[in-house]
Amino acid sequence: MPPLPQERASSGGVKLWILPLWAVVPEAGAPPATGATISRMAASPTTTVEVDSELLERLRERRPEKSDRELLESVARIQLGREASDRARERFAGVPSEEIEREAVKAAREVRRERAAKRRPTG
Repeated sequence: MPPLPQERASSGGVKLWILPLWAVVPEAGAPPATGATISRMAASPTTTVEVDSELLERLRERRPEKSDRELLESVARIQLGREASDRARERFAGVPSEEIEREAVKAAREVRRERAAKRRPTG
């Protein structure tokens, strides 16, 4: 039997489900799924997914200017950012906040320099 989806709680009481591949990729020859989906619509690689219609409608109400794809990508980025933040918080639990801020500023400046160097034409 395939593994069951993993439930992950999110802020605001909204539950996110991490689904195994078998739950979101239809078998060959299967009829098209009903409900909200994201189609292959841009140059970046995309995939079709099924989303709870009521949940998607709640997202649409909050950000009507965004497409379904933008809404779901935004939610995914927020979740990944929170997880990264939690990992960083755990990793640097004993480090003084001043040192963390100093290193963060240093890293941000380094990234900006690298990006600026890439924009400048080379000789």
